[in-house]
Amino acid sequence: MKVVLHCFFLMRILLFLCFLTSLLSVSAQIIDKRYVMHIGTEGTVYHFLPVKVSSYSINKKMHCTYDMTYNTSEDSIVLNFTVFVETENGIDSLALCSGKNAVVNSCLDLLYVERAKNSYRYRYTSRFSYADIMSLFAEKFPLVFTFYGDETFECRYTDKKWKKECRMINEVFNLIRIQKTIQ
Repeated sequence: MKVVLHCFFLMRILLFLCFLTSLLSVSAQIIDKRYVMHIGTEGTVYHFLPVKVSSYSINKKMHCTYDMTYNTSEDSIVLNFTVFVETENGIDSLALCSGKNAVVNSCLDLLYVERAKNSYRYRYTSRFSYADIMSLFAEKFPLVFTFYGDETFECRYTDKKWKKECRMINEVFNLIRIQKTIQ
């Protein structure tokens, strides 16, 4: 009887360990699809892969795509984003808001502009404080991108997509924090 109970107990522990291992590998696979890390002479570079964020404004469906790059030797994040607008003038500033946190940047550098059907595709780059971006992703409220120019429009995460995105980005921020404490 004791042998059977002992085997049963060992089997439960083994199954539990298999379950934990599968959870960890799934989490690692998900986060690996969201960023790329490169170790260079100027520090470690974390590149967050592009994400599409949509907006449903009156009579229009708009979206933006953004990616971020963080270098451990700097205290800022480069945010690159693409927006589609109907005018030739593009945008002149960007506000990022989540919950009570808001960051505005009017120092946008145009990378390129191209014609896309009935609109223009603008690609910009800008720089934000690492601490500011971290605080935005620490919020439970979805991040909102507000673009200002001839047209003002917003792109925002859905609640479901925001929860998933926050979890993945914060896992990478945690890796960055660990690396900073070790160096």
